Formats: sequence, structure tokens, C-alpha cells
Amino acid sequence: MNCNGQFSITGWDENILSEKREGVKQTHASITQAYEGSMAGQSDVEFLMSYQTSMLALFVGFESFVGVIDGRRGTVSFKHDGKFVNGIASSNFSSIYGSATGELSNCNISGTFESAEGGKANYTINLTDYLFKHIMCKRKNGASQRRPKPGKRFLKALFNSLLIENQSQFDEVF
Repeated sequence: MNCNGQFSITGWDENILSEKREGVKQTHASITQAYEGSMAGQSDVEFLMSYQTSMLALFVGFESFVGVIDGRRGTVSFKHDGKFVNGIASSNFSSIYGSATGELSNCNISGTFESAEGGKANYTINLTDYLFKHIMCKRKNGASQRRPKPGKRFLKALFNSLLIENQSQFDEVF
């Protein structure tokens, strides 16, 4: 299910980690954001950024969201992979498997954002339920063990046929 909305940057604290020559630097930014639309809530973001010029940078980071997404209340952490080009920031992001709580705990969330004017950004997210959960079973001696997982090829084919976008996250889990 695709959802849309906007977030506003409510706080930004950026510090230079290293600087090589004019415009080429690595920085760390701590950011707070307020969401509205299909996502309603707040988040804290930590970005590491590599500027090649004052108008070109790549960034990676993690975001901790608290609120409601498509009517589901909970928390979730996102991993970002983005860029800043000529004044426009954009990122692809995805939920980190196992990080969600509450009604979001069985959801896979991926999306994109692109900055707009006035410290705002427009986002689009795709929310899907995870198909598989790790099921615990008991050994004869009472110790817990994970049930055998279905074959990796079978699961990859199933995920591909269902058009799950974030194949790399699947690979990390299985």
C-alpha cells in the first residue's frame, strides 16, 4: 500500500568531522522531524554526510520514528541512503527488520523522500506485512530452537513473485 505525506525539519545540528579542502568535508547531523499525512509522529535522525562540494553530498543514516503509519501505532527504525544535489535532498529508506514495535511490528516499510522549500520534504512509503515470522519450537530437552527455514531459493522466488521491493533486507534475514 502506497502512502504519502510531508515532514518538517524541527531541529538540525550539523558538525564537521573532517575537512580536506574547500567544500570537501565529512559531517554528522542530528535532526528532528515532525510528520503529517499517512505518517503522523516525530523522529530523530542521525546522518553521516560526505560533501564533494557545497552543493553535492552523499549521506547515510538511521531514523527512529514514533507515531502512526497508515493507522498503525508504534515505533520503527529506518536506514537511509541519500544524496544532496543543487539544494535538493532525497533518500531511499527502509525499515530495519526487527526494529518495529506495536502495530508496526509485522510491517516492512520502504520509501523515498525529496526536500521541498521551507525545511519540508515530501515522502512516499510502501507498507507491507511480513509473510514469515521466526517460529520457536521445543526440543525434547526443553531448550528452544528455531524451526528449519524453507529453502532460500523457494523463499527468494516467493518474495520476487510478490514484488517485495527490498530484496537486500530479505537476504540479511534468511
